[in-house]
Amino acid sequence: MTNWFAEPPRTWLTASALNLEDEGEQKGAGESASLRALGGRINRVQLGVPQTIDILATWPSTERVEAEVAVAGDSFDFYSVRIACSFIPDRGCQFVHARLAIALSEVGSEDVDGPIALDLFPREVSIKRAFSRSYGLKGGLKFSFVELSTDAGQKEEVIRYEPALTGAGLLTDSPSWTFDATSSTGLVGISELFLLIKKSKGRDLTAQFALGAEVQTAWGLRRYSKERLLETAYLL
Repeated sequence: MTNWFAEPPRTWLTASALNLEDEGEQKGAGESASLRALGGRINRVQLGVPQTIDILATWPSTERVEAEVAVAGDSFDFYSVRIACSFIPDRGCQFVHARLAIALSEVGSEDVDGPIALDLFPREVSIKRAFSRSYGLKGGLKFSFVELSTDAGQKEEVIRYEPALTGAGLLTDSPSWTFDATSSTGLVGISELFLLIKKSKGRDLTAQFALGAEVQTAWGLRRYSKERLLETAYLL
């Protein structure tokens, strides 16, 4: 295994080693919603089906995790969740702002600590950035993405991010990402987002998604927005 990091390679695993991309549990067909603008133009947002992996259940016995995580594994589960949201503007329109908010909850969590976002990726994108899709997980359960040149070829497995994208809610039950367009094309295409979640062992985990968006017509003549354009929930 190639060591991309300064620490010993035994402290992290690639997505392929954990089957993070091939064995994500399928839960349905995803959701979409539309924001109508002047002239009947339809601007769509889509939220893909979250792909969830129980990290410790798939962690190879030959690889170690940090002692703190191993002990916590007796009482907690750790999930990796891959999320995809898409912006599809109509002709003459641009998405200029959006926010994806997630509320994590457990059934019967009144007597215990509820679920929290241990890590989220990306946390901040202020310039164009590209990362290898074959990400890793360190033994302390933190995402490790290898950053590439933004000129990386199309044949490579690359995840690309455009500014500005800001994450929030680390170590809370309400992580979120805010998108603000900085280019003339606005927000367009797919954005892949990643969460690491800690939850009580044996309890069902629900994620409530709310995606709001704002659309601007050509030359900024009119703006249309809805704070909760798309709302849906998944049992992770």
